[in-house]
Amino acid sequence: MRLRRCVFLLGVVLLLTVPLQEQTPTITGATVSYATPAPLTNTVTITGTGFSPKGVAPTVVLDNAALAVSSFANTLIVATYSSSLPTGSYNLTVTSSQKNSVVFSFANGAVGPQGSMGLQGPKGDPGVQGFAGTPGAVGPKSS
Repeated sequence: MRLRRCVFLLGVVLLLTVPLQEQTPTITGATVSYATPAPLTNTVTITGTGFSPKGVAPTVVLDNAALAVSSFANTLIVATYSSSLPTGSYNLTVTSSQKNSVVFSFANGAVGPQGSMGLQGPKGDPGVQGFAGTPGAVGPKSS
């Protein structure tokens, strides 16, 4: 009986000393909605997990510039950035409400060399015959 009590108390002590497991965020994708015309703000929607396990807004940093988070959930972040950001690749860092971070490679605009031209598609159906044009001027008469 005494041994059971000691084992039980030891188990309770161990459970109390183990910190709650913190969730590291993961990013599964980022989609940009480009604003037109400039100078407006572009919106990036980041999907993943573990962004806000405590219900507190995560932080989003593009290289060294903090982005404004307009909405968030544990699996989604919507943030804005300037449409004047040059085309290129950037590091997008998300820090969760538990202060764990994940870095994601983010491309703004078209990045990289242009791909090769694709194959020509099949010829389309002929269109509807157009109306006849107006007759031209009458030419000179020969004598």
